[in-house]
Amino acid sequence: MRRFLVADTGETLALKVDKVKNSVREAESDPITQRTVLRLEAALILTTELNKGKGHVFEYKEKELERSNWDLNVNPNKLMAASMKANRNSMALSEPPS
Repeated sequence: MRRFLVADTGETLALKVDKVKNSVREAESDPITQRTVLRLEAALILTTELNKGKGHVFEYKEKELERSNWDLNVNPNKLMAASMKANRNSMALSEPPS
């Protein structure tokens, strides 16, 4: 708007000021115009296309079964206990016969 006021377009300064005041008054009444004109923010992009090829975002039933396999409270033989058990088996195999 400052550039418009300073530019030499052949109009009087009073006419330019009146045009700027009118455009600001219109922009203040509409929130979308306020964002784009006064704040110079990009206009919002609204889409109705919801399928972006990413598949289902929420799958409660099947995923809960998979998560229960990894839960420490449900599967106590996970991590340390399983590694100790595997280590005992490998130690028994690697000991020399007596």
